[in-house]
Amino acid sequence: MNRREHSDRSRPFRVLLGFVIAVLLVIAPQMAQATFTSKGSAQQSIGTFQLTAPASVTGTYRCPRASDKTGIVKITDFGAVPRASSYLLTLNSGGGNIASETVTNRSATLHIDEKPKKGTWTLTIRADLGNWSGPNLTRTFQCKGPPGDNKFSPL
Repeated sequence: MNRREHSDRSRPFRVLLGFVIAVLLVIAPQMAQATFTSKGSAQQSIGTFQLTAPASVTGTYRCPRASDKTGIVKITDFGAVPRASSYLLTLNSGGGNIASETVTNRSATLHIDEKPKKGTWTLTIRADLGNWSGPNLTRTFQCKGPPGDNKFSPL
């Protein structure tokens, strides 16, 4: 068999193969195209999150006494703030002394060592979530100075 006879026999096969390839090149991209048949759209909702201040605080305080010179605030509970991960409690004597503590539960005891003196003391409680902070819940109370009282008064 010479080369020409072999070439003549494979010619119909090559023509058929070329036709199949051409058809695939035309049909394949059309089969790969996706179309969406639904015309509906999803509702998009965007909002902001806002931390609030604790609604209340329960506890007692004692002003510094002549004997131990320590002002104490005992917090037994305060209103939980939804999604808050911690709370910053700060006690300010008004004389520049500040005690603060970060808690995850809702109770703590804060101490400030200071000479007994008259003045307004301020307790603040703030809810935090990561780097976000809510507004303060603030309670003030009056210390009347020496000699001081052994009793704890309600906040």
